[in-house]
Amino acid sequence: MYEYSLASYMTVFHKAIDTSRPDSILVNRLRIIKDRLTQLVYDFTCMGIFERHKLMYSFQMITMIMDGDNVLNKIELDFFLKGNTSLDEVERRKPYAWISDNGWKDMQKLETLGDSWNGLVHSIESSHDAWKDFYDLAAPENNTIPGGFNERLNKFQILLLMRVLRPDRVVNAIKNFIAAQI
Repeated sequence: MYEYSLASYMTVFHKAIDTSRPDSILVNRLRIIKDRLTQLVYDFTCMGIFERHKLMYSFQMITMIMDGDNVLNKIELDFFLKGNTSLDEVERRKPYAWISDNGWKDMQKLETLGDSWNGLVHSIESSHDAWKDFYDLAAPENNTIPGGFNERLNKFQILLLMRVLRPDRVVNAIKNFIAAQI
């Protein structure tokens, strides 16, 4: 079984070399081969998994590529996967009923993850109408984020915001993230 699997992947590797566009500059050629190989491995793997697993596989593949390129914030990835794991009570009381208790706790933690998040809680507290309108949108992941956060957050960070505000929209936000990365 192992030999068949290794032979299959070697076939994919050779196909990536044979079908990728030539370039006289070595760095460009290697990037082209890497991109083609990534696409072929993705296609090859997707042939063998169920449809419901393909989004998770795509997300994992993209985050691994980002990690290899040193552009993945592992602390934010950890937060996305686990949320606020602290057992401590939150310092501030939840200001609005439409925010879930876990979402409010997660927002407190999110503010500690870097400069992009500074002022998130204050913005939500002070701009209730804008944030409530954003929260009530059918597809908030496709709309402008209030408080200037649209300019401050990258595509991955928008996943974290959706996780804390609208967990029901995370799957669609992941699809947007994957499409933007590809």
